[in-house]
Amino acid sequence: MERLAETPRRSRSGALALGALIFAYAFLIQPTGDNQKSHYALLRALADGRAHVDEVRTNPHLRTIDVTEHGDHLYAAKSPGFALVSLPPYLVLEQLGVDTDGDTTRILWALHLWAAVLPALVLLLLVRRVADEVEPGTGVAAAVILGASTLVLPFSTLYFSHLLAAALTFGAFVVLWRERSRAPSPALVAGGGLLAGWSATTEASTALAAVVLGVYALGRERRLARALAFAGAFAVGVAPTPIFNWWALGSPFDSPYEGWHYPGEPVASGSFGFGVPSVRSLLVVLLYPTGLALLAAGIAGAILLLRSRRAEALVILTSTGAFVLANAMSPDLLGGAAPGPRYLMPVFPFLAVGIALALRRFPGEAIGLALAGATMLVATTVTSPLAALDQRVIQRLRDHSVVGSVPELVGITSGYSVLVFGLAVAVALAAAARILELAPSGRDLLGALLTAAAFAAVATQVPRLVDDGSPWGESAAALLLVTAAVAVVVAARRTGLTRGRAVTMRARSALRGP
Repeated sequence: MERLAETPRRSRSGALALGALIFAYAFLIQPTGDNQKSHYALLRALADGRAHVDEVRTNPHLRTIDVTEHGDHLYAAKSPGFALVSLPPYLVLEQLGVDTDGDTTRILWALHLWAAVLPALVLLLLVRRVADEVEPGTGVAAAVILGASTLVLPFSTLYFSHLLAAALTFGAFVVLWRERSRAPSPALVAGGGLLAGWSATTEASTALAAVVLGVYALGRERRLARALAFAGAFAVGVAPTPIFNWWALGSPFDSPYEGWHYPGEPVASGSFGFGVPSVRSLLVVLLYPTGLALLAAGIAGAILLLRSRRAEALVILTSTGAFVLANAMSPDLLGGAAPGPRYLMPVFPFLAVGIALALRRFPGEAIGLALAGATMLVATTVTSPLAALDQRVIQRLRDHSVVGSVPELVGITSGYSVLVFGLAVAVALAAAARILELAPSGRDLLGALLTAAAFAAVATQVPRLVDDGSPWGESAAALLLVTAAVAVVVAARRTGLTRGRAVTMRARSALRGP
């Protein structure tokens, strides 16, 4: 891929922006929940050479509902990829004498540095690279908006598998994109397939993106050889899943996921509880404020990308559509105790590529949305993302009910330490804005204010509209969705003919180089 020559000042600002975000990701120590404990129980089982997690019954620190019972044993309702990646640091910590049997809060914080923060860094670097190719000079800003103004922010502080899966899936896309820009290379095609396969081993749902990427990989000559390279490597990457299933349950086609249900509720009918999407489920997935609503600028940018990079834009839009539809068919739209539709996260970096175009075509609106999202998600993250579903984030802020942070490791306890987290996110956003070198007009500022206000209305009203169960609520939310969709398409079409007016002549000169 072509790389933009950077001045020392731009390089320093870029390093500061991404470094501040990574610091923020590592700074908080979040409370643990069922999802993390299930991953951890599986990790401990693998470290002990067993597949079952029966100790969940006897160890109060490991109790979780994210398990299923098969025969006489309990199994974690998780794919094995995340635990396998976490195994090396766990074994090291165990050898160092770290308590792995008691309270899980600190051990999961330590493990998340490897299994969530490191993949987040890789993901941001990949987004920066691709965004700079699509729209030179916007890479850092697109990466920072992804990392500070979407669900990537709260989940970067949690021991969840989403960021690893997203980094692997997007990494497969980047490898295939790179291959299309040079002489055909079966090795690179296989590399993309291998990454896509391991992503599916980490989160089974990313197999949807693998199908789209497989079609994308066939877009050059020698299709049969390319198909064999991608499919063969994908099979290698996904192989740990059927191997684990065979070891645990005696069949590669059985899964520990099967039979999972909330305690006290019947087992869901259908395949893993999936069914036909309803109007309400589609509205929740599409409009929930911490989901695609925050990536509206990226969606508009992806539509613009159809003009210059049709194949890549179709990968982005098709993958997003597939995940939306699959999520709307799920019995658990938000993924339990989560601050938003977390199952959509693997496609967030794809849409971040569209943000690069949005920042040049309609910078005011893109930045206004990013700032509004970052404000909301900082508050959500410091008051525990796992508690955000109750919509009482503001109340917890008023009560100074915040999560822990790294200073507690050395005995410094203060609720005000979470201000450091917010400051780090603000520094990242400011450094990214400095790189863009925008000269916003009055119209841009008005667009930013109106977009932020519109998002505030969505954030406060949509959860109520879709949760009240009344036809009026669903109708109002549907009308809001149609209006938003029309606005995105119109914005993309109206701004697709010219570059953004907010780029200064100095910025243009710097981007074009000598």
